[in-house]
Amino acid sequence: MIIAVSYSGCRLLDVDNFRELKITSPSGLTGNALDAALVRLGHLTSATGALVSREALRALADRDGNAAWIAGYTTMLAQARVHGWIEEASGAIKVHVEFI
Repeated sequence: MIIAVSYSGCRLLDVDNFRELKITSPSGLTGNALDAALVRLGHLTSATGALVSREALRALADRDGNAAWIAGYTTMLAQARVHGWIEEASGAIKVHVEFI
């Protein structure tokens, strides 16, 4: 999945790809402006990292009625936990920011 951030908001691309999760952002959208664009999903933790709410990501995907998607998402979260990509305190997903 790709959380594509733009000056007008966020949208989720490649919704059925459970093997990749990243944020893409225009190179000029950084710092406070990028953090503001992510406000409904999570927040920046560094210049190239963010925490994303599992619930907000699931809502953005808009696949709640799709049992296969929910199973894939649950498996993705389990794998993220194994790799240390889930923040224990909040349960949020650690996501890399790629500037394009």
